[in-house]
Amino acid sequence: MSVVRITRASLVGLALGGVWLLAGALSATSQLTPLALAQTLRTSGEPGAIAIDAARARAYVSDSRENTLYVFDLNSGQPVAYVPTGRQPGQVALVGAKAYVSNFTDRTLTVIDTVTDLPTKTLAIGGLGIAANAQAHRLYVAGGVRLWILDTATDTLAATIEAPAGASIWGLAVDTASGRVFATDAAQPRVLVFDAAGTLAGSVALDAPARLAITVGSADRVFVASYTDASPKLTTIDGATRLVTSRVATSAFASSLAVHPTSGLVYVASDAQRSITAVDAASRGAIASADTKARTGGVAISPLSGDPIAATSGGAAPPARPFAPVLPVVRP
Repeated sequence: MSVVRITRASLVGLALGGVWLLAGALSATSQLTPLALAQTLRTSGEPGAIAIDAARARAYVSDSRENTLYVFDLNSGQPVAYVPTGRQPGQVALVGAKAYVSNFTDRTLTVIDTVTDLPTKTLAIGGLGIAANAQAHRLYVAGGVRLWILDTATDTLAATIEAPAGASIWGLAVDTASGRVFATDAAQPRVLVFDAAGTLAGSVALDAPARLAITVGSADRVFVASYTDASPKLTTIDGATRLVTSRVATSAFASSLAVHPTSGLVYVASDAQRSITAVDAASRGAIASADTKARTGGVAISPLSGDPIAATSGGAAPPARPFAPVLPVVRP
């Protein structure tokens, strides 16, 4: 169990208009309670997002330097497959027996058969955040100036939505109960709210623009971390009313969030601080942290132990691949 040394500088609770605000940001000088990680899933280059298949005890972790999706057995913590993707894979989502990987440089989406651990097609959409509503057979795909809605039963487009003028859609999260989709706007400090069909319903102001650190917890609560080192905040939004219910200090340049299903704690991954921080988003702010001592990608909750899992660098490189034809890029 490791310790990260961070401080909550000038953490002052202010009740303003029913919203609990904690002023200040986390830096690297004071000590928080050590946080135990269930596992550290190590890739060899630049680890990205984690997607969990609880039924099969599998974790899927992208590596943007290796252009590979690592498949981990959670029982052993070891990789069992290495799947080629496009260039600079980032976000990962699972729907049924398929994994979808968003490739930043190529602006494409790799579709992978999780039974065979082989890529099956490359779609000419994406590059940024993705979020799945498996029950509705929908995958929401961000591409900056537009949002695509993919029918995952057929891998064809259900809709293409243009972003509002001046917006840059990056991170996505979906509430499967209501169908609402929440998107960060990297160009402005706000979250855009869409209905399931992609109609813009409104927006919610943030302290600073966010990128990929956005997720939905229970009771339609949305958590989003601003991507800045100037007093970054973790904001909690009531998805139904689009009102901010809390705002607390968090790690700089947060890249990934995971919400514990019972405690409600939000785990924040920061590559800039090489840390995973547990945050009480309702009141206390940061309460514990683990120093990963390596490049830090995504964070998730282990279906085996219920504790947080981190993706970090320091693992073995993928084995040399035999020659295989490159999958053509097709329009969905």
